[in-house]
Amino acid sequence: MDLVFPKETITIRTDEGLVLMRICDICGAAVVEAVDTDYAYHREWHDKTGSRNWLPSRR
Repeated sequence: MDLVFPKETITIRTDEGLVLMRICDICGAAVVEAVDTDYAYHREWHDKTGSRNWLPSRR
């Protein structure tokens, strides 16, 4: 089975435009927008752990 990631970040919003969740364009994780934990923090985690390019095709 192949795993296919979108080429760009996917964002799930309410009708009012409030962001609920983003799909990480690096690892494909679903990142819920909440207090003290959001997509920016998730991307920072990739930088801190050196995992920003752990999928060679997603650089």
